[in-house]
Amino acid sequence: HNQLPEEVILPAADYELPGPNSFKTFPWGSKPGILKRNDDGSLTAFVAVCTHLDCNVTYLPEQRKFYCACHDGWYDENGINIAGPPPRPLRRLDVIVEGEKIIIRRKGESA
Repeated sequence: HNQLPEEVILPAADYELPGPNSFKTFPWGSKPGILKRNDDGSLTAFVAVCTHLDCNVTYLPEQRKFYCACHDGWYDENGINIAGPPPRPLRRLDVIVEGEKIIIRRKGESA
């Protein structure tokens, strides 16, 4: 039974992602999230939990892939499952930048 939030608000100063493909983890309730800067400067956020058996995934910027060490699961930089047992893409979150805040919000789907 894990409580995951509707949204989290991060201070932008703590999450400056200087270059393309840079990333930082953030707390998404009891789970980790990953905030990543794309080549076009936009930000994407994912729940960093494997869709196979809920292990935590890490982002490997050199390879531009997300990796789950539990059962050798791989996702591309857009969170799409590409190898190993994961049955679905990583869960994406909406990112809204408002001045000094980065708001990360559940996508418009029922919980």
